Amino acid sequence: METGELHVIADGPGAKLFPHYLGAPGVAYLDRRGDGMLRLPGKAVGATGPFHAPSWTPDGSRVVFSRDVSTTWPPFQPAFSRDTGFRLIRAGIFPQFSPDGARVTMADTPIGLAKNSVLIMDADGASRSVLFSDPARSVVAPVWSPDGSLLAFGLGRFFPMVQGFGAADLTVLDIKSGALQVLTDGKENVGFPSWSPDGRRIVFREWNDTNSSLRIIDVQSRDVTTLLRDFGRVNFPGWSPDGHRVQFTSDRDGNYELYTIEVESKRIVRLTDSPGNDAHATWSPDGQWIAFSSVRGGFKDEAALNPGNPQASGDLYVMRADGTDVRALTDNQFEEATPGWAPVRRPGAR
Repeated sequence: METGELHVIADGPGAKLFPHYLGAPGVAYLDRRGDGMLRLPGKAVGATGPFHAPSWTPDGSRVVFSRDVSTTWPPFQPAFSRDTGFRLIRAGIFPQFSPDGARVTMADTPIGLAKNSVLIMDADGASRSVLFSDPARSVVAPVWSPDGSLLAFGLGRFFPMVQGFGAADLTVLDIKSGALQVLTDGKENVGFPSWSPDGRRIVFREWNDTNSSLRIIDVQSRDVTTLLRDFGRVNFPGWSPDGHRVQFTSDRDGNYELYTIEVESKRIVRLTDSPGNDAHATWSPDGQWIAFSSVRGGFKDEAALNPGNPQASGDLYVMRADGTDVRALTDNQFEEATPGWAPVRRPGAR
């Protein structure tokens, strides 16, 4: 401390987190290699496992830490919301309720980079089963058709900035029969679909090595038209409940912000202007609100707590459909993203 010299205490594979100075013995810390282990200077201490936020006694003889002991993934349980007007349920990634609110689908793994299948369950998280899985390709962002009979999703390889560019198709699954329709030709990276309110069309994002666009496909004829092109990298389109607009995110100004585009006139309105990325937006069923994920709250140790996650930070927010009345729902050191609204249950719905 007197000289200001730097000394390497621990190196090698795996993140070294939560250092705690113990005096003469040295520094205790969490070693995240493998399953994770607690270490006193130079040696492992006790059991291995997913330790979080350890704090040592001054003599290093005892340590307190947190650990998630849940054995079920994905979780489906109430979560704390900073705004009492919006109730939160912690679920897996890309959760989507059926139009009648009776069932919900989501990915079957904790991360989008993994090969995901479609998991379906009752609205309370019970009676879980895999609805669709492909032996080689990943399913991303399944969405219910307005009548609840079909699911549309991207099928292929995603996260091109991490895994490299790969093809992905827009597909539609008949929930009752299990029949799968592939609507695109496999030449581009297609995904993140959203149904028009009448169920006749789907808007989706299309990426290749040089550009991206928002496209609309007629489900019956398979005719494709371009909604938006040359507007930066665009993603996560969502059709408004009234059918007039599509919200999306674009990085055209250096980081991702949220916009809407009118389907007929193509008029674009910018909704956000924050220092961090805004994405994963979705309309409330009545079209009055948009929920989204944002990193505008700043960095809070996410990279260290989530090593290897290319998108470790983010809190949930809601705003009015015109971009006003922004409200924070979460504020913590972990990523909350891909929100999905739960519709009001209709009388008689199972």
